[in-house]
Amino acid sequence: MGRVARPSGYIACAMVILAFAVCVGAIQTANAAPSFSLASTGGSLAFDEGSSATSTITLQSAGSFSGNVTLTLLVSPAGLACFLTPTQVSLVDSASSTLYCTGSAPGSYAVTVTGTSGSIVKTTSLTVIVSKPAYVTLFYYTLVALAIGSGVAMLKMFSMTTVPFEEFFKLTGGEFTPPASFLIIGDSGSGTSLLGLELIYRELSAGRSCGILTYDSFPSDIQRKMKKMGWDVTAYLENGSLKIIDCYSALAGDAMVEVKDPLDFTDVSIRVSEVIEKSALAPVTILFDSITAIFNSTQAKHASNFLRVLGAKVKKGGGILILAATKGSISEEVRFNIEAMVDGVVELTVVRYRNSTKRILVVKKVAGHHILPTQAEFEIVDQEGIIFRKPRFAPISLWRRIQGLAKIRHTKSVPTSETLEDSEQLGTS
Repeated sequence: MGRVARPSGYIACAMVILAFAVCVGAIQTANAAPSFSLASTGGSLAFDEGSSATSTITLQSAGSFSGNVTLTLLVSPAGLACFLTPTQVSLVDSASSTLYCTGSAPGSYAVTVTGTSGSIVKTTSLTVIVSKPAYVTLFYYTLVALAIGSGVAMLKMFSMTTVPFEEFFKLTGGEFTPPASFLIIGDSGSGTSLLGLELIYRELSAGRSCGILTYDSFPSDIQRKMKKMGWDVTAYLENGSLKIIDCYSALAGDAMVEVKDPLDFTDVSIRVSEVIEKSALAPVTILFDSITAIFNSTQAKHASNFLRVLGAKVKKGGGILILAATKGSISEEVRFNIEAMVDGVVELTVVRYRNSTKRILVVKKVAGHHILPTQAEFEIVDQEGIIFRKPRFAPISLWRRIQGLAKIRHTKSVPTSETLEDSEQLGTS
């Protein structure tokens, strides 16, 4: 029998079907809805009571997603203090935020991080276990016995120490280099205004001219606040090296003031120009405290344009502009735009747990500087201002080595990469 030839029509039909399938797949891929994913490193954290740990929250773009993502936290049950920095990220391909957790009540906690961008909502969860360490060696009990009485006081004395404000410039990678603009943003009561005022006083003490554009306090209140910290600016006001532009009194309803309309940005800008031009000790450092008022009183785009013009004006004169703001009082979108506009960002956070309160400072960026983006605990002390708390490295390192030799972690503890790294370092040191 002869071979039966396959009709060419079958082949043509198969090729058409294959081409159609390929096209449909390509169209589905191209039309995939823009979105993003959210994930946490490890999925769990574990540490002893009184300690802390961090986790990196990673965001990944999908379907050509590009935009701002706002991050929020939910912790359950109560007893664990956590916060994110930053709380808003600009996502193009990938981005990240750091989750900080600290707790003194042993237990298991669920932490949920939610990322929101418009109608897109993504979540990721992790388990945090706070354990009570068990010490079982005779060596440890001997140390405890020796610590009774004056020994306890010695251990406390050597655990932490305070250092002066100059520690701030170790975190920022050196003194601020003009021309530049900076944002100090923090929780209510965290000390944003005070940090700005201490920077102003340092500039005045160094023989440089300064101006304070106040939308948040009366000039007399500013002077009292600074004097309480040990910074008497009376002489600087009298000799003209410090000028306070009072925009707050008009907002408070006082008609007998120099600035009649604090929201007339053209007039305010002219007054700032006068401070810059009249200064015989150029360049000038200007503190704007607080920018929150203008965003609460006018459209965000007008307020943002004013800050942009003000920053250009101060920097053109070779000076430094410092902006102070309160987290939560301006939108996340506005905050993100301002952080992108300025050369440096310092974030202050208040961590409250039971009857204790800690103030934490993190330097997020300083253009042209090698910063230390670590958490720095600080206090506000009368007649001293801002002072930082840090461990006495040699004694505390020795104590941690002793703990590492004597401690057996609770059986319910979950091992993490951090604890493994600590063990490796202990073994090799």
